[in-house]
Amino acid sequence: MATLSTSGENQLLLMKKLRKIFSVKLSGIQGLPAFLPTLSNRYCHGLEGYLKKTYPLLSQTELDFCCLLAMGLSSADISFAYGFDHPATFYNKRYKIRKKMDISPSSDLESHLRNLSDQLEMIQKKAIKQGIEHRSLDPVIKIFDL
Repeated sequence: MATLSTSGENQLLLMKKLRKIFSVKLSGIQGLPAFLPTLSNRYCHGLEGYLKKTYPLLSQTELDFCCLLAMGLSSADISFAYGFDHPATFYNKRYKIRKKMDISPSSDLESHLRNLSDQLEMIQKKAIKQGIEHRSLDPVIKIFDL
């Protein structure tokens, strides 16, 4: 766990590390490991905060789930992290999130979340260039008027 970086690392490399961790039995940890929400939100450039303000009906678990989807983790990896016993559980959670976010069935939830994350990244980079942003995600949220 200590080798996982919260900044400066390629998302694909991070996903490989997470999959390696998921492939090993996580003894003593039940459900979603505590470090994942923070790590995924950092890699998604504050997506959780944006979603929390924009879609207040989403629960904290659903916000974390959205960040993991935006990172590009597979359904198997996310299901393992959450301890879903049946594959339908993953798809039911996606369906409920889509309804709460009012995303049409023809749209892809993962693509929608990745696009939001990319937009947040561009805004964050712009803020850094303007000298607004330090290490916190709060300035990004302020730029979005959240």
